[in-house]
Amino acid sequence: MQAQALEADARAVLAFEAVEPIDDPVLALAELAAEVRATVRALGQRVNSLEDVRYPSPLGTEQVRAELDLLGQYQDRLGRMLTALGRLGLDERRVQLSEAQAAVLVGVVDRLLVFLALPRDEEAAARDELARIFRSLDAGEVAA
Repeated sequence: MQAQALEADARAVLAFEAVEPIDDPVLALAELAAEVRATVRALGQRVNSLEDVRYPSPLGTEQVRAELDLLGQYQDRLGRMLTALGRLGLDERRVQLSEAQAAVLVGVVDRLLVFLALPRDEEAAARDELARIFRSLDAGEVAA
């Protein structure tokens, strides 16, 4: 009964809100999975801090704490989301995006060097320095 009341309340709130369309459903799913993972961690901390995961009910039966049930539900939910993300090829998509960005950057650098019309030896030195800078950035160093 309480769940129905909460759902009705959520619908009433959404009726007055401007709901924005989801531009990138894969990114939205990844963000939601990150939120679910944070909830799993928080619930895990709550469960770990419990003195006992069971308690006696007023009827004399043993009950499992709600935190433990919620943790299991959220772990299952996270597993399904991660499986869905894996099926969507998110890692492949990120690699393709990184490769496309790298290709654009290489094109920009090439056009800049052509524009500067450096002598061959200076152009080679500039390319070597750019390679050094990119390697240091890739290693997490701050370029000087």
